[in-house]
Amino acid sequence: MAHEVFSSEVALAEALYKRYKNTMTAVAMSFMGNIHDAEDVVQLSMIKVIRNIDKIDDIDSDRCRHFIMVITKNTALNEKNKNKNRKTVTLDPSEMVNITGTCFEDYGIDDKYGFSEEMTALLSELRDVDKDILCLKYGDGYSCSEIGEITDLSETAVRQRLSRARKRLCEIIEEGGKPHHE
Repeated sequence: MAHEVFSSEVALAEALYKRYKNTMTAVAMSFMGNIHDAEDVVQLSMIKVIRNIDKIDDIDSDRCRHFIMVITKNTALNEKNKNKNRKTVTLDPSEMVNITGTCFEDYGIDDKYGFSEEMTALLSELRDVDKDILCLKYGDGYSCSEIGEITDLSETAVRQRLSRARKRLCEIIEEGGKPHHE
């Protein structure tokens, strides 16, 4: 649904939340390991999405989905890093309950950026953050400043990561990962 269909940004934000809540929770769970922290990550991610709601043109598009999933992933990583410095209470295994009933260890964000199979295979050899930045830049057409807002990196850091990621991609191709075009 296009942005114009919604009567206000609040209505758009509510529609985004309803549409992507479960997927955002799954991504957050894969990083956080418990439902409480995952729900916090979803809420923090929605705040970031709302701050950048003007970048959303169609809530059903892959571009919108990627945008929200990258925000969620990066928010989860940031929160996980913050939590490393906090004390945690360890429960006896008999007190633990599998709340979700689903394992998200193998959950991965789809590579539907419109790249060829060969390029997708090459991208898979990069670090996730570099892959995300390349995909946002060249797959979805975001500017470096927009990518910075999405990933919580400065524009300078985004440009540096793009440069390094392109260089690493060239190295991967030179090492024999070169796609064959016929």
